[in-house]
Amino acid sequence: MISNSVLFPPKENESDDDPQRVLLAITVEIDDGCVEHIEMRAGDSPEAVAMKFCLDHGLPEQFVAPLAEHIVSNIISLRSVAPLISSTLPSRASLP
Repeated sequence: MISNSVLFPPKENESDDDPQRVLLAITVEIDDGCVEHIEMRAGDSPEAVAMKFCLDHGLPEQFVAPLAEHIVSNIISLRSVAPLISSTLPSRASLP
């Protein structure tokens, strides 16, 4: 069960292409009470991230495709909301 997703827009001095930058973080409950995290970084493919997560946690290969689809849908939905959120926040220049 996936419980939380967060999109990380770039900071002023960051590039979308920076391979170290986390684009999306997803919290996943893989067992009763066992919570793990998926980090999608710039340049990662959702399929590769899902495959690595399943391999790292001993999950069957049948979970790879649905997990990759969930990653993609989270990126799409969070990116559509991100401009609305950022437009309601004060700019960095206006912060003390």
